[in-house]
Amino acid sequence: AQIIRELRAVLASFAGSLLITCSRRTPASMVQAIQREVVQNGPYARRAWLWDNTGDNPYFGMLGVASHIIVTADSVSMISEAATSGKPIHLIELPGGSPKFDRF
Repeated sequence: AQIIRELRAVLASFAGSLLITCSRRTPASMVQAIQREVVQNGPYARRAWLWDNTGDNPYFGMLGVASHIIVTADSVSMISEAATSGKPIHLIELPGGSPKFDRF
């Protein structure tokens, strides 16, 4: 629910669009909720797209075309990959965390 609220807030605040990809570890229920609540419904639905796990993950292509990158703070790898783009990175904090992520 937090991620969905934050994605909707981004769409409400900025004129751009969201290209969304989830990791293969993301629970199917979360992917379905993002599809339903951000991509398909609401006033900003036409400005959001979610990769459907068909074919190769377009994450690196998304990094190339993005003007800003939003990454959940639970993946050092995804944050590091985003950082190589040289573009502004925004983190969505998630509950649970760990000392490793806090240090990073």
